[in-house]
Amino acid sequence: MLREKRVVSWNAIITGYAMHGLTKEALELFEVMRKETRPDLITFVGVLAACSQGEGQAFYDMMVRDCGINPTVQHYTCMVDLLGHCGKQDKAYDLIRHMSVRPASGVWGAFLNSCKIYGNVELAELALEKLIELDPDDLGNYVILANIYAKLGNWEPDNDR
Repeated sequence: MLREKRVVSWNAIITGYAMHGLTKEALELFEVMRKETRPDLITFVGVLAACSQGEGQAFYDMMVRDCGINPTVQHYTCMVDLLGHCGKQDKAYDLIRHMSVRPASGVWGAFLNSCKIYGNVELAELALEKLIELDPDDLGNYVILANIYAKLGNWEPDNDR
């Protein structure tokens, strides 16, 4: 165990667990940490990265309500990723629309990837439009949308919208 337990040390271990898929260990360590010190905004990035959708929403709410931490773009990116990978693109999009900070390309990229998984062309096109505004030279985003069209057998965008 660490002799001097500083927030940065806790964060490094929690994030390391999360990055290696050790969700249980990350969340258990977070609970131990809360008994000894106050988590910061970096702590919650690691915690959210480790979570499933239900857990993530609870920890996000705790972060805002109990710890008084305003979400950063990294927190929003984690939540969009969590919601999107659970098939809740509408909730993810609603969260993006109500963010207190400007959505960065990471937020829209996470959203686009979840649209790819679930074949949601309408929201994928919207995400790509936002990504083009932020980074028009990133060809990977166009490839993702093309893959969505291919998956659905639809090579023509819906220009009726």
